[in-house]
Amino acid sequence: MKVSLIILIIGLITIAPSIYVGIKFFDGKVVEQPYESGLTYDADKKFISDNGLKLTILTNEKTDKDVKLAFSFDKNDNINIEETSFFITRPATNQGNIKLDAKIDKDGVYASAFKLENYGHYILKAITTINGKKIAIQKGFYIN
Repeated sequence: MKVSLIILIIGLITIAPSIYVGIKFFDGKVVEQPYESGLTYDADKKFISDNGLKLTILTNEKTDKDVKLAFSFDKNDNINIEETSFFITRPATNQGNIKLDAKIDKDGVYASAFKLENYGHYILKAITTINGKKIAIQKGFYIN
């Protein structure tokens, strides 16, 4: 009886938080063709790796609701970037999608200022077109 009670308690302690997190953070998005979208994801990751594409967060400062963010967008010299848009989003949700007005300086460092209500984990997302192919590059960071 004691063993069964211990197993039941351990089961509740492990399963209940998993269900809560799953319900809270699942946005309801279901992909119609998961295998094909997985192949596309893998091809995009390989393209990003082969071309040396990388986002690097250099600094982020938050004062009250104002955030100043500096980051670099690294790439190989032999690729042609046609158009790039930068966004700040929250992980695992569709909340907090903010389009950044990022300005580049002479050293290749982008700077942007925007307003945020909350602290926490965010994702810097660059959506760019390279040689006619649209790619999304992401970098997670924490604003405190």
